[in-house]
Amino acid sequence: MKISRLKLGQRLSRISWFFIGLFLLIALFFLPFSKSVAEIGVLVALALWALRKWPWDEAFPRIKYGGVSYAVFLLITAVSFVNVPPNLAATGLQGILKWLKHITLFFMLYEFAQSPRRLKILVWLFLISMGLVCLNALYQLAAGADLVKNYSIDTPGRLIRLKSSLGSPNSLACFLLLALPAAFYVWSEQKSWSPQSVFTVALLALFFTVFLSTLSRSAFLALAAALIAYGLFRPKTKLLGWVLVCLPLLLGSSRLFTANFITSLNPADITIGERLRFWKITWQMIQHSPWLGNGVNMYYQKFSGFAPASEAYRGYAHNCYLQLWSEIGIFGLVAFLWPLAAILGQNAVRGKTSGEFSLKDAIGIGLAAYLVQSFFDTNLYSLQVAMLFWVFWGVYAGLSLRSPSKLQR
Repeated sequence: MKISRLKLGQRLSRISWFFIGLFLLIALFFLPFSKSVAEIGVLVALALWALRKWPWDEAFPRIKYGGVSYAVFLLITAVSFVNVPPNLAATGLQGILKWLKHITLFFMLYEFAQSPRRLKILVWLFLISMGLVCLNALYQLAAGADLVKNYSIDTPGRLIRLKSSLGSPNSLACFLLLALPAAFYVWSEQKSWSPQSVFTVALLALFFTVFLSTLSRSAFLALAAALIAYGLFRPKTKLLGWVLVCLPLLLGSSRLFTANFITSLNPADITIGERLRFWKITWQMIQHSPWLGNGVNMYYQKFSGFAPASEAYRGYAHNCYLQLWSEIGIFGLVAFLWPLAAILGQNAVRGKTSGEFSLKDAIGIGLAAYLVQSFFDTNLYSLQVAMLFWVFWGVYAGLSLRSPSKLQR
């Protein structure tokens, strides 16, 4: 749909995309290091992209599954505002604007992904950024604190866990859920050994080493689940067999891995016990208002009203889907999940007869793992990790739904 009659010429369009890409790539590169730089970069890129729609005449993208669903999602989010107390109206409005920003970012990345050249730059820049993040994590291991934020090693009493410049080991692991498959794809595209292929192998080894060093159970199990699912839908790749053989060997190769990833999986573990407690309270919030929710961005504000008097915790549900349901209701949750289920499911069915590993497959594995981890963590409510999702979700939709005749060079 066009909302203006001013013509966007080809030369102006190229200049526009250059600056959109510049600020977007700056945001992505600095995303693991600086929330402020990432936020400013994304907002400038979104403003420049919006100018293409108005005052110029470029049509807003029509995305199968995504367009109507996200419009409904935003409408439901706005309707949930009726359950926001007047004194918290500013907090509720911030929640609406946050979701609007994320969904607009999705649409912008959908269009950004129509250019293979732009996409190649984005992937390489992300991998280089993550390489620096992982080197910073190794420095953190040696020195006790990282170079960028001076964050100390996360020591929950049982294990030493790396987090680099990110707020938690789970956040670092979440970034690597996207970086690992992308690096493997770049390596698989190399037809022979070269300096570039050696560099990519080194990145893969670095990413995997740091990924294991986060000791993030949710991320590790999420990646395993995503790889198994991919192997089931792509039998020609023989990936399922490799995962089923290598996974037990890896878990049994060290007492540390066995203790962290297997024997600690019981309700007596402090983090598992906490999550079960938070989920119980969140379920009470859902039961109070299952259809419209308790109000957008109101989870933290209303948590104490449903928690026992002895509960000192105030924060996230550590389950993004339960928290989303508690805030905007079941219809909002369904509107959020429908595009993900439709596009990921469509690609899974179409890929059954294919043996080739593509960039779309790599990002799909990363996104599937991200969504599984979100069942146990705060991914969609953490600025850096949430922004990472919407960037690659938009790219994935662009790769999945684009027409070859409309590719931009």
